[in-house]
Amino acid sequence: MRRAALLVCVLLAACAAAPAGAHAADAPAAKAETKDRTAGAKQKRPGQRTRCRRGTSRKKTSGARRGGDAKRCPKAKKKSTKKTKPSVKPKPSAPTPAPTPGGTGTTAPAPTGGGGSSDTAPTPGGGARDGDTPTPELNAVGVKAYDRDGVFVFETTRSTVRSGALSVNFHNYDLDDHNLWIEGTAPLVGPLKLSDEIPLHGDVTKDVTLAAGAYRFFCTVPGHGSMTRALTVSG
Repeated sequence: MRRAALLVCVLLAACAAAPAGAHAADAPAAKAETKDRTAGAKQKRPGQRTRCRRGTSRKKTSGARRGGDAKRCPKAKKKSTKKTKPSVKPKPSAPTPAPTPGGTGTTAPAPTGGGGSSDTAPTPGGGARDGDTPTPELNAVGVKAYDRDGVFVFETTRSTVRSGALSVNFHNYDLDDHNLWIEGTAPLVGPLKLSDEIPLHGDVTKDVTLAAGAYRFFCTVPGHGSMTRALTVSG
């Protein structure tokens, strides 16, 4: 019994010593592995958050994401809702017509009826052409009879005329009848009747020949002595 108990104790002691030695032999390897783990833990992967101990605040890696240290994407710009007016294209200008060969681009003047040179026709009232005699200006005067505020009067269109042939037109604008005479005052020339008595709106034209001098028109109807008008005939 004693031997059996002693053998059991020896076996138990051997078993206890064997794991202790094994653990003692493996202790350096375990320490190295622990160091490797701590070193690996200290080396942070990009985008990995660090675990903080109690009493300390957690810190986030700025701008880092899992899978790499890419920067944060900027926010997308909102689309503008304003309507832009379409640009108006300028209208093409009409093409300028090409000038005719040998000309300046203007319309050619129409040919004259003469068939010769391209001289323009003279304007009305211009000088006379070669071989034509100018039309003399008509030497004429108009005499009008009026009743102005109860007074019979004569009015003339001209106060001076040329000597020679003279055309006298007499028109009555009065309700009473009137006639027309003329006489010279310097030199003295006897009275000359130009018109008989004519009624309202009567009209008479008479041609006479007068020399240079002073003349007057008058009416011979009784009570019409106020109807007189001077006329000068130049030489």
